[in-house]
Amino acid sequence: MTGGLEILLLCLSLVAYFEERGGSTVGQMATAHVTLTRALARPDRDVCAVIAAPGQYPWAAEKMVGGVLRPEYRPDRASAGWVKAAHSARLALYSQDFTGGATHFHAVTIPMPTGWAHMQRRGVWGRHVYYYEDHAKWKKISQ
Repeated sequence: MTGGLEILLLCLSLVAYFEERGGSTVGQMATAHVTLTRALARPDRDVCAVIAAPGQYPWAAEKMVGGVLRPEYRPDRASAGWVKAAHSARLALYSQDFTGGATHFHAVTIPMPTGWAHMQRRGVWGRHVYYYEDHAKWKKISQ
């Protein structure tokens, strides 16, 4: 992964904030762990590039331009939601991945996407269900 620690934590915080805002710390950490796993599986992409890649995080296409968060979507860094997301991102970065290497997740309120039947379910943390897909196959799909 490339980039400074501050940028890495900012990008992980964005994932925790936009994917699991208002959720548990564990749920926010789990979403950050998936992002880290994806970045480690793709050495040509850092965490921020993984987030901005087409089809990876639905909110990114609307809220980011050229890998940069548009001003109107920038969270108030003093808000409780942002402070919690930033804390969860830091915890995820410095903790063991408890998701079993999960590479995908979806909200608990929706059914598993039909194309995910081959993936191994890893568990539920926060508001999402987490799955693992073999990294070699995932790399080919996400290129």
